[in-house]
Amino acid sequence: MLPPDRGRRPPDAGSKKNQAATSAHSHSGMDPALAGAADAIVVLDGPGRIRAWNAAAERLLGISAGKAIGRTFHQLANSPELKSKASGQAAWRGRITVRPSRGARAGQAIVVEASAAPVADTSGQVLVLRDVTAAARLEEELTGLSMLGAVTGGSRPREVIAQDAVERLCRATEATIAIILTATERGYVIEAGHGLTPEFSELVLGLALPDSPLLRALRPVGAVVSADLDHAPLWPEVRGALRELGIERLRLVGLRVHDELSGLIGLGWGPDSTAEMSDGLLLQAAAHVANALENARLVDVLAAEYEEERQLRSRLVVSEERYRTLFEESPEPLLLIGRARQILDANAAATAQFRTTRQDLLGRRADELTMAPIGDRLSRRDVERRQGRTHFHSIGVRPDGTSFPAEITLTRVDIAGEPRSIVLIRDLTTVERLQAELLQAQKMEAMGQLVSGVAHELNNPLAAVIGYSQLISSSKRLPEDMRHEAQLLAQEADRTRRIVQNLLDFARQRPPERHPTGIRALVESVLGLQSYAIAAGQIDVRVSIPPDLPPVEVDRAQMQQVLLNLTLNAIQAIQGTGVPGRIDIRADAVRGDDSRPEDGRDRVRLEIRDTGPGVPRSLRSRLFVPFFTTKEPGTGTGLGLSVSFGIVAAHQGRLWFEEPAGGGSSFVFEIPVTAAAPTDERMPWPAGVPQPMDGRARVDALRHPVRSRDDGRLRPVETRRPRVLVLDDEPAIRAILQKALDVAGMDPVVVADGQEAIERVRRERFDLVMCDHRMAGMYGTEVHDAIAEIRPELARRFVFMSGDVLNPELRAFAVDRHVGLLAKPFDIETVTRAVRQLLAEVELEGAATEPLG
Repeated sequence: MLPPDRGRRPPDAGSKKNQAATSAHSHSGMDPALAGAADAIVVLDGPGRIRAWNAAAERLLGISAGKAIGRTFHQLANSPELKSKASGQAAWRGRITVRPSRGARAGQAIVVEASAAPVADTSGQVLVLRDVTAAARLEEELTGLSMLGAVTGGSRPREVIAQDAVERLCRATEATIAIILTATERGYVIEAGHGLTPEFSELVLGLALPDSPLLRALRPVGAVVSADLDHAPLWPEVRGALRELGIERLRLVGLRVHDELSGLIGLGWGPDSTAEMSDGLLLQAAAHVANALENARLVDVLAAEYEEERQLRSRLVVSEERYRTLFEESPEPLLLIGRARQILDANAAATAQFRTTRQDLLGRRADELTMAPIGDRLSRRDVERRQGRTHFHSIGVRPDGTSFPAEITLTRVDIAGEPRSIVLIRDLTTVERLQAELLQAQKMEAMGQLVSGVAHELNNPLAAVIGYSQLISSSKRLPEDMRHEAQLLAQEADRTRRIVQNLLDFARQRPPERHPTGIRALVESVLGLQSYAIAAGQIDVRVSIPPDLPPVEVDRAQMQQVLLNLTLNAIQAIQGTGVPGRIDIRADAVRGDDSRPEDGRDRVRLEIRDTGPGVPRSLRSRLFVPFFTTKEPGTGTGLGLSVSFGIVAAHQGRLWFEEPAGGGSSFVFEIPVTAAAPTDERMPWPAGVPQPMDGRARVDALRHPVRSRDDGRLRPVETRRPRVLVLDDEPAIRAILQKALDVAGMDPVVVADGQEAIERVRRERFDLVMCDHRMAGMYGTEVHDAIAEIRPELARRFVFMSGDVLNPELRAFAVDRHVGLLAKPFDIETVTRAVRQLLAEVELEGAATEPLG
């Protein structure tokens, strides 16, 4: 509370009014102007007796002039400060406390602003006193409010702080009621109150909504609501409840956190109260309360998050212990540097990355740890000075001279008022390796798509080459010398077929069929297959595989192919030197955080090292590129490492080359101990459905006996030439199949497109249909459904010819329709046997359905 004259300047005994009082000091009366002054005026003579005492002095001390004049001031009011002041000619000014010993205010402590001046030509004094008790009390309470947030120390609950604030505000303003409301996620809550009834509190909580008129009025920054009850922005229910409590005047101010309205303080007075408080002081008080409550909230949050370890720690205090913990325990390498770029501190991650000690780093210039040009450093400093943070890439340099690709972030901070920078230097070696592996994988994927297309295009002409070469070599009319050449042609055609099959194996995208497998068993099986080559090359093979090595889930055939490729490369490399050599095969279990921190799974590492001539550095980047080989022509296709790379990648592993310290070559691959389950399990082939017929397979054709219609005895099938409809859009395929089936004793009918095949089926009868899968116009699957609708008996007398019989869509179609698959390129014997087998099975099924005679 401030008195009405709060804004006036302090009393001055040297003013004109006090000088007039000085001239009248010898009279018991007082000039009317001084007698009616707002400040208390007391005139003392030389011995200190009171000679004049105005009305303001009577009100201040509660003693009439008649009882005061003639007495000493110290007889009427006790004031240790006044006793210590010099009397006579000394002038002074200050705040003192007086305690009247008699009168209406006897015993009360009154805080006054006092000034004294000597009376001219006498030894007396004139005292000017102004009552600042209310102002002193207000200042005291404001000081207490400002300390609320500082003295908690994490030991005072939020509700205690809020209630302390309410009581201080009531003492400072003489308010009848007071309330503090704050916003939470569940709505507004009453933090503390004074003079409130339970009914009023419940009413306020029910109406303290974000869209209430009071909260809208307090939303602007600096807003203070000061009004009588009738004009205050309140809900009518609240206004009525306040009137029942005897409240007629209100002062309300918002509580703000980061300039956002988070609550309010409400003060109320009765009709007889004259207490006042300026808007500025009320806003100041609200700021103190909001700060104290926010500090308490932060302490509560920290106590909940960090429990005992961080219990009740204030976020406003920058803890050296917390900084040290965060700095030292950070997994990122951090340096703290000063204004001159000298290193002031380094955490454990930084010392590990730079392979040195903390003492060795301290005092160095940070620029010594990077290879960035000077101009770049200057530009970075400018950016850092303007924005406080900069980010760039450079080359990190260790004290031992080694380097690494680095990503550097500089952040400007102030520590204890001093400008500092925190430097994060992240090693990008692993990141760049992963990016290179990703790029390689993308190249391999693109190459696989290209290879797949090329292989499929080669299958059709290759099938014709294989077929015709077999027909020519088997002709009895061919001279013996030309027969040998024809057989060479057939052998080379078959070699070409194997290359194409390898291409398809490389390009085919299918998940491996994995089973728990021991690495030792795989290695031993591969070495058994290579035993002759190993002995012939005088090669010493040393195997080091721990007995407790965990099994891995792998496709056994695929992983055997990887080991065959790698061991064969090692054997051929040693044989090329012309001297005996050695192959070391070593396997180990590797923890995930040691091998590939970004993966995190335990892995098995297998290394195959040889003592051959090694791989020139210029060729290493092309090792896994398809068709790249350093072998002599005819001894390698250049697909071994490419296929191996793809197989290992499909097992979620990686394959790479290393150069051993003693020379030679070393190929290493890692695969997880527990690989992810395949996402597309292969469907079981149903019983009774012809399996996919590999062109390299030799399927034994069966000539099944059937029951005769006449006597039921088993007799051979009649020798009628079976009619076979052949559909393929490649002329060479049609021609070779027509000739091959004709030689095999069948009646082939060849057509070039699906529509013609459908029309022939409408007009003629056929025993079997051979159909290409992928053709221009109509796909083979469409032709099958159309023919099956016309002649249902042909639905299962159907063979698809395709260069990729493991195509998931084609395979699913064949399983669903119970039809056979024939892989391109095929040889004549495979075709004829497959057709005869299917015809025999169909005839057998038909005969089994007839009753015996």
